[in-house]
Amino acid sequence: MLESKIEKDSVKAAEKLGWFSFKVVSPNFRGAPDRAFIKDGKTIYIEYKQQGKKPTQLQLKVHDIFANHGTTVHVSTSVEETLRILNDETN
Repeated sequence: MLESKIEKDSVKAAEKLGWFSFKVVSPNFRGAPDRAFIKDGKTIYIEYKQQGKKPTQLQLKVHDIFANHGTTVHVSTSVEETLRILNDETN
């Protein structure tokens, strides 16, 4: 399945559970995660990849920058994985 389809379907499923989501776009900061999800004061960042694909070296560097500031960037390859991440991070 295409990365864009996984992302689109994940957003729809998350919105049904009360999550607000937006595309992370930063022209001067390449490698930013694909999406931010917000609910109940919690923000979760997710990078979408096709099954079997890994984040690029630049994306991993950005994930480390986020981690150094106390925020995790999760990687998801399916709608189910996205919902599991969102659930795990809010419980």
